[in-house]
Amino acid sequence: MHLWDILYSDCAHHAYIEKHGLNPNKVTAHQKLGLPCVIAYPVKQWLFVDKSSNEVMLSPLLSLVVNDLGLAYHGVLTGQYIAMLLHSMIKSDDLLKLTVDTLAPRTRVMYAYYFGKKHIQSQIKQLVGYIKKDLIKAFNHLMA
Repeated sequence: MHLWDILYSDCAHHAYIEKHGLNPNKVTAHQKLGLPCVIAYPVKQWLFVDKSSNEVMLSPLLSLVVNDLGLAYHGVLTGQYIAMLLHSMIKSDDLLKLTVDTLAPRTRVMYAYYFGKKHIQSQIKQLVGYIKKDLIKAFNHLMA
């Protein structure tokens, strides 16, 4: 069962963009690979999709490696790194979303899997629906 889509965006602090002379509306993949980036494990590469819907993996210059997207967000706020963060995390007016060439960050999809043979399917769907609603409420509360 499809739960929700997870949208990502490249972003950087406005001071970082000025320091490196970037145009936030058109950053090349080559530029991006040579600039200091922060990544959050377990992700080691950033996934993009080109105009033909082909997946493109970019291996950023690992200047800072953390184990939490919140820490990556704070790293970007220092003005020292680019990061790929959840679209919903980018709330500060100091951060700008970056457009990379003809690439778009790949949307990730969250699914719930269950085995219909072991349980009555309608009961499982109701349980997943309840969990989905609760998780969205908890996530929105954390992001506020």
